Amino acid sequence: MPQDFLRISVDPKARLRLLEQIDLLVLSPEAKRRVVRNIAMQVRALSRKNVREQRSLDGGPFAPRKRKKNGSPRRRQNKRMLTGLARLMSVDADRVGQGRVSWRNTYTAKIADKHQHGKEERYGGRGGASDDKDFYSAKKRCDRWIARDLLRLGYRKEERMANGRTKRQRVSQRWIMEHMRQDEAVKLWLDLTGYEPKNGWEIGVPARPFLGVNPDQADEILDRMAREAAARLRKQGKI
Repeated sequence: MPQDFLRISVDPKARLRLLEQIDLLVLSPEAKRRVVRNIAMQVRALSRKNVREQRSLDGGPFAPRKRKKNGSPRRRQNKRMLTGLARLMSVDADRVGQGRVSWRNTYTAKIADKHQHGKEERYGGRGGASDDKDFYSAKKRCDRWIARDLLRLGYRKEERMANGRTKRQRVSQRWIMEHMRQDEAVKLWLDLTGYEPKNGWEIGVPARPFLGVNPDQADEILDRMAREAAARLRKQGKI
């Protein structure tokens, strides 16, 4: 199954240094794969540390959760963010010197991308492109909760009598569900409540860049790799 992943941009000079080191060592394809996999594992470890400490790549704290108008339980507000994404990160490397920190599941990768870069999504209201079409459907029967709420709001069925007058008759919840379409019930409910649905609204997720390394961390990884490479060469008597 193909992996979805986020590309990480590291300082070009640092990347060039790494490529030069690998080329100088004249590594075999399998050895090169081990090297880049090692680097990817270090990137994953640092990314998980960012999540554990709830800090972005620049060292600042994650953007907080948006508090709802009616307030959110303190336990949820204080709960650490992105822990599930950090746990599911996987590492892969190939024999040509490319490594990836990624997620095997496409849906998880999309969520990670949304938090990494920040994203606003627009949801449609009544008549919008993102509508729940079943809610205003003319093909389905009235939902139970709407029938119950119509009775609470004082709905009565109008029935025309023989003398031409109109009588308002009380009906049961079951009668509404069996005889009224969903779109009719919703229209009545909107009229009785005076509620005006929005044409649409936007829900934004602030950027919480947790995946990757900053320039200082990249230098540290490269220096460590260089020291390890030098130690191997000394052991082999090549330097």
